[in-house]
Amino acid sequence: MYRQRMRVVLVTIMSAALTISCVKAEPCGDFSDTQALEHAPFRRTTGLRWHRLEPLEKGLAPYGSPAAVTVARNMVALQTAVGGWMKNTDPDCDLLSEQDIESLKQTNQDSAFPDSRVYSHHVTTLDNQTTHSHIRFLLRAAVATGNSDFASAAKAGLDYLLRAQYDSGGWPQNYPNLSSYGAYVTFNDGAMTGALRALQDAYEGNFPFISSVERSRYRAAFERGIEYILRAQISIDGQPSGWAQQYLPGPDLQPAQGRVYELPAVSSLATVDTLKLLRALDDPSAEVKSAVNRGIAWLQAVKMQGIRIEKVSLESPAQTLQLEYAEDPSAAPSQHRFDPSRYGFDKVVVSDMTSEPLWARFYDLRLSRPLFSDWSGEPKRHLADVDYDRRIGYMWYVPQATVDDIIRYPFPNVPVPPFKLPQVPPKPPKVGN
Repeated sequence: MYRQRMRVVLVTIMSAALTISCVKAEPCGDFSDTQALEHAPFRRTTGLRWHRLEPLEKGLAPYGSPAAVTVARNMVALQTAVGGWMKNTDPDCDLLSEQDIESLKQTNQDSAFPDSRVYSHHVTTLDNQTTHSHIRFLLRAAVATGNSDFASAAKAGLDYLLRAQYDSGGWPQNYPNLSSYGAYVTFNDGAMTGALRALQDAYEGNFPFISSVERSRYRAAFERGIEYILRAQISIDGQPSGWAQQYLPGPDLQPAQGRVYELPAVSSLATVDTLKLLRALDDPSAEVKSAVNRGIAWLQAVKMQGIRIEKVSLESPAQTLQLEYAEDPSAAPSQHRFDPSRYGFDKVVVSDMTSEPLWARFYDLRLSRPLFSDWSGEPKRHLADVDYDRRIGYMWYVPQATVDDIIRYPFPNVPVPPFKLPQVPPKPPKVGN
């Protein structure tokens, strides 16, 4: 997920004039036969995405349709040498040619590390619903079709997850390229929970090509991941709260900075995703139940009421901005142009006592107050303090509809105390004039 200089358009990858003859197939879950469309360059799909998978218990018939088989064949072709996939390479299109596939694979920078320690978007990754969703799709397609290539690719992906998992139980965003924040244990965008769901599918599902020994390995990795999650729940003023988007690798489980404007913090969005995974576990332990209800108590405490975020038109858009920044905190900043007239709007916080509750995406680690930032990498207290580019170009707030998926469903009969927001320390008195 990135918006400025890190934007990837497959038609012009690596500045090559690469045209991929490919049209959008029906999204996963429908996969009905449709009249062939006129060929067009490869493009990202819109609306429903192929990685929004049907639960295993709902049946696998859709995954045997012609459109689903084409998606699965593209996945097999795009699998990297280490067993995972690169992000933002959508397989939901007509069958890719060998030339197209080779051109895409040439952009892969898995082997650039450790010579280069600058973050790369062209690597095998769990970011942006990648790899774990491919595995889960291929598991279903393999059973629905009996295609051994799909089964082999899914198992290679599962082996990738086993190799990528840290001894601590967490997963880096990227592997084997561990440059910069790609090495951090990543909850953002469902990387951690996605890996766990893929493993859970593999050891729980009725997949005849997975042996009992393999199921045991997948389950053991899953359980180590759950143990990591329970240890990673952040304590604020002695109270369990939520989870960060990233953690430094290693035993300390220290929340870490991702992109330059993603400061170490408790993330409401990552917390909701993590709680949903824990809440759905079969036969959860007392520790899991307590962690879930403590996380929900924190979400209840930090919700914001009486405000809403409004898009306002720019009557006279500002002049083109010259920005100096690097998305990767470890990289040297460079010059970028940003044209506000392309958007024509701003985002402001307005008072509205009738609005639904909102959550900030980030809360600081000491007082659990809303936290913002921008290309400066400096902490900000209010959305208005964020530079225009990041103010409109990043999801700083989480709506009630997202949080309702979990906040209404604590474990019954597991009482936990309300989360008490730490008191803001008083300002020291002024001395002298």
